[in-house]
Amino acid sequence: QLMTVGSGGPRPVDDPRYQDYCRDDVSLALRLAQVIPQTDYDRREMDVAAITARATLEGFRVDLPALTARVTELEERSAAGLALLSDTYGFPVTNAQGKPAKAPQRTKDGKTAFEAALTATGFPLVRWPRGKDGSLSLAKETMAYALAHAENTGNPGAASVIRAVSEMNGLRNNAANLLRC
Repeated sequence: QLMTVGSGGPRPVDDPRYQDYCRDDVSLALRLAQVIPQTDYDRREMDVAAITARATLEGFRVDLPALTARVTELEERSAAGLALLSDTYGFPVTNAQGKPAKAPQRTKDGKTAFEAALTATGFPLVRWPRGKDGSLSLAKETMAYALAHAENTGNPGAASVIRAVSEMNGLRNNAANLLRC
């Protein structure tokens, strides 16, 4: 209440009550700092918070042409992977309503097609973690482990399938998120 006047507008910084409020706030924070020990972790987090606050207030530079090119590259790779899965393994590209699926690998038919594609490549699924619905887990760590296994055991077909689905999992990538800001 001391920070605002009447209808909620900001209190002028030269208002003595505002200055008293600020002095009290700083005084209490300093007293707390004397009785609550600060760890290395706390100090690092304060540094991170300061950097984040500065970026929030001032923003940061972005190479827009490079960012746009990266988003395009990732979208093209994802589309190529989906085309490979669709053309080679009958992977669904539409949802139940017949519209293009935003995440076909997460639909019931997509999950079934993913497992069928891996089976067709001879990839062992015995130890692959499964979700509550019994489908193969699409967790990032699981997919990375499976991709490494496919590559290390010389199964390029499985590697292509896993890579394509992994790229679809990352369709909403950091570059695209940043471009939308």
